[in-house]
Amino acid sequence: VVSEYIGRDVEIGDISVGIFTGVDLKDVSIKENAEYGEGEFLRIDNVELSFSFLDLLQKKLNIKNIYFKSPLIRIIRDEKGVFNFSDLIEKGTTKEAAKEKRKEEKGKKQTASKKDTFAFNVKKIVIDGGTILFTDRNEGEESSYRLENIYISLKGELAKKAFDISVKSNLKISENEASSLPIDIKGSIDLINKGCNISFVSKDVNPYAVVNAINPQYSSFVETLKGSKTDFEITANSKDYEKNAAIKSEIFLKAFGEKVSIPVDLKLKTPFANPEIEAKVNIENLSIPFIEKVLPLSIKEEINLISLEDGKIGTSLFYEGTIDDFSLSSVIGDFRIKEFKAKFKDYGNIPLTMNADGKIENGEISIKLSPLKLGNSDFFVRGNTKIPKEDAPINVNVSSESKILDLDEVVKKFTSSEEEETLRKNREKAEKSSKLEKGEEKKSKLFKLILSAKAEKIKYSNLPVNSLFLNAQYMQDIIKIPNLTFNLGEGKFFLKSEAYLGKKSEKLSGMVDAQNISLKDLKPLLFSDFSGKIEGLVTTKADYSAFGLDAERIKKTLRSKGKVEVKNITVSGVEFLNKVANLLSADELKTVVFKDGETVFHIKNEEIEYGKLRLNGKDLKVASDGDIAFDGKIDGKAILKLSPELSKKISGGKALNNFIGNKKGWTEIPLKFSGTTNSPKISLEMKSVKKKAVEKGKELLRQELDKIFKKDSGRKKKGKSVGKKKKSKKEDAVRKGINKLKDIFSLPGN
Repeated sequence: VVSEYIGRDVEIGDISVGIFTGVDLKDVSIKENAEYGEGEFLRIDNVELSFSFLDLLQKKLNIKNIYFKSPLIRIIRDEKGVFNFSDLIEKGTTKEAAKEKRKEEKGKKQTASKKDTFAFNVKKIVIDGGTILFTDRNEGEESSYRLENIYISLKGELAKKAFDISVKSNLKISENEASSLPIDIKGSIDLINKGCNISFVSKDVNPYAVVNAINPQYSSFVETLKGSKTDFEITANSKDYEKNAAIKSEIFLKAFGEKVSIPVDLKLKTPFANPEIEAKVNIENLSIPFIEKVLPLSIKEEINLISLEDGKIGTSLFYEGTIDDFSLSSVIGDFRIKEFKAKFKDYGNIPLTMNADGKIENGEISIKLSPLKLGNSDFFVRGNTKIPKEDAPINVNVSSESKILDLDEVVKKFTSSEEEETLRKNREKAEKSSKLEKGEEKKSKLFKLILSAKAEKIKYSNLPVNSLFLNAQYMQDIIKIPNLTFNLGEGKFFLKSEAYLGKKSEKLSGMVDAQNISLKDLKPLLFSDFSGKIEGLVTTKADYSAFGLDAERIKKTLRSKGKVEVKNITVSGVEFLNKVANLLSADELKTVVFKDGETVFHIKNEEIEYGKLRLNGKDLKVASDGDIAFDGKIDGKAILKLSPELSKKISGGKALNNFIGNKKGWTEIPLKFSGTTNSPKISLEMKSVKKKAVEKGKELLRQELDKIFKKDSGRKKKGKSVGKKKKSKKEDAVRKGINKLKDIFSLPGN
């Protein structure tokens, strides 16, 4: 009869019936659906039914006990998601539907009296030593799970009142005993009124072993929890479980000497038909250092430069909707970070502290840090991001404001050679961790960060920097800075930059535009070892590029071209000027003043090549071309143009002016220089001096001869003869002029 009803072969090894003992069935089995292979779907070693035959005579079936010994059920879900017991449910549903239809057709009415009613009740059902084998082929790969040592006890008048339920079992996910989940269920169920009160407990679960057994692909996310244990406690209450149910659950994670509680509350409407859910998660004062310890190693490597010291995080999350409609973007809530403390351990342990509040609403996460303190600087930061769907890019917007930005400590730590070496090692480590076992690069989710920052005042090397504004963007290993502006004293500074952070090469490029920057203000930054005086305004515009991001590599590969203009320059106390002044015996040249000037430059191979340098002053003008190496070496030429007034003050100035002066009376002195900026070697460029002097000498000689011959020619026209005395005077004058030229050029002879 049973075989016909369920459509499967049913076998019973032996049946015994006793008036006082009841019914005893041995070796009961239900065959497997042929579509899922051969063998048995269900096998029970022994089934015992204890009831009273005397009660049957009174139309009462009071079953005292139903005992199932060692039942074994094999459940299979195929590639289409269909279970091997689906045909049993369909047949049962069809039979019940046919029965109901017959009732409607006959118009049967419930007119039977109480004396005609057959009473039925079950007081206890026990399943002892049961096993459920579950094979899942739905995901393409076959997975097997084993629920063993099942003990189920149902006590009470099951057909009339609520009954107590007790379930103990062990869910074995793999052969590894560490992957087992002990199950303990207690409570009561009321089938008549459809109510329930049930608790579920599973203790000392190893999360790593369980995840690794279910899907090793995700085991890396919990690899830090290998030695930890987790307890699950769940309670379910309902007055009508077909309409609604309330579930309270709490997860206790025990790891690293701490026990963390994560409570979750659920309310279900129509639990068995695409239920609507109200879910709440409320976490208070979760330790941030604990979170760091349980993070996956891959994420730890990403935040390796930060050492988390203290802080608490709390969150309240809420979701309302169906299971099918659930997504992260439909969650709302808030979170809080309190007394967060950390250090940038790779940068001299610069301290970082903050408090933060955030919201999750309408698919967007927003956060406010008030304040974030880095070193001695306070930042008021706001940020937001849309929760992405599937492979959509992650876009994060951050804005920051600061009244005082103290960079002295930060820059000092960031630019030390020791920290640069640490950075290099960290980058190499990150590159290695970004490879898969096959050597292929991981495909990461597209991430885009947009940053805007303001600072009223910047503290750095005593520079008067204020009104800083920054726009920056990071995406796919590229940092773009379309706009960095700030005031330096009365001047303005603008920078545009782009940095590529690729694993194979790092590149930096951009342009800088500085307007009317005070050299006095720049002195601490550019001329930190300079003990002299330098004042004036400088304007420059240049393009630049370099490979690498650390200071040493940038220095080696820097390329730049640009132009510099200066105004109202005063320089004194410079060794270069002292050497020039000593060479020309003119102390007036130890301090120089220029009204304006300009030059073009080209930086490459760790040196600055400058050309067409022109400096214009009242008494001094300079034209120069040369090189200045990053290590201080110098090499070049210069022409000093001294005004007639200044020329008179130098030693031999009148004589020099006679032979190397120009038509306007300015003395032009060609120099060449070498050595270093601290110890320059300066001398006259004799080739140019001699060439200029020869040209000047020829001109002077021509002028003298013209005078002599003009006078002699004039006397001849008047018929006067030149006496010997007069003639000798002319010869002496010519001879003196020639000897003067010889003395200047150190020529031999009279």
